[in-house]
Amino acid sequence: MRTFVFIAFVSLSSGSFSQHEVEYWSELATKGDIIKRLDWSAELNARFDRYGLSALFPQVGLEYKINKWIKPSVDYRLVSRKNNYGNYKVGHRFNFNLKYKDKLFKRFYLEGRLRYQYAFRKIQGLEPYNPDFDQAVRAKIGGEYDIKSFPLTPEVSTEVFIDPFARSRNEFAFNKLRSAFGFKLDVKGNHDFGFKYMLENSLSDPTDDLGHIFSLSYGYSL
Repeated sequence: MRTFVFIAFVSLSSGSFSQHEVEYWSELATKGDIIKRLDWSAELNARFDRYGLSALFPQVGLEYKINKWIKPSVDYRLVSRKNNYGNYKVGHRFNFNLKYKDKLFKRFYLEGRLRYQYAFRKIQGLEPYNPDFDQAVRAKIGGEYDIKSFPLTPEVSTEVFIDPFARSRNEFAFNKLRSAFGFKLDVKGNHDFGFKYMLENSLSDPTDDLGHIFSLSYGYSL
């Protein structure tokens, strides 16, 4: 448990709190089996800032279980996001993921995800490059600790966003760092509940505001 708390502290302690940008995220998800090793999933995500709804995107995906540790997957996401002029514009994105999860030692699970996201219709009117909505390589590592006889499972993660075309634009490749700490609620049945706090740091522009994100999620397995 002390190791888990240390990792959480290191992940969330980067950056100063001199500037702030707060967002609230919500997620509704469901998933089920197609065949023994192949699963489908569907999600609806909404993001809110101080001006109201800033982004809404439904997503569908397929995930294949190679073994108990490794799962490749692909997602399609339809993105509707408010641009710089207050209008909602639509874009499209594919996510190609490789996920890993294994029990590192007693009750502690190590997780990782490598993602390449491809936006094949850029939303006009946004900033020149946004790693959440444009092409990006994302590397994420984290873990969770299963506390015995306790309904909450703490989890922590850190993700780095990399611009794959930064060199051709003479820009900084490592664009953003997103660290998270939260809990999953252990309930019986097919329900999943989660809460996370995320801290975003811009790596390409240190003058950008720190991002503080509070996220609630609910999932149901068919």
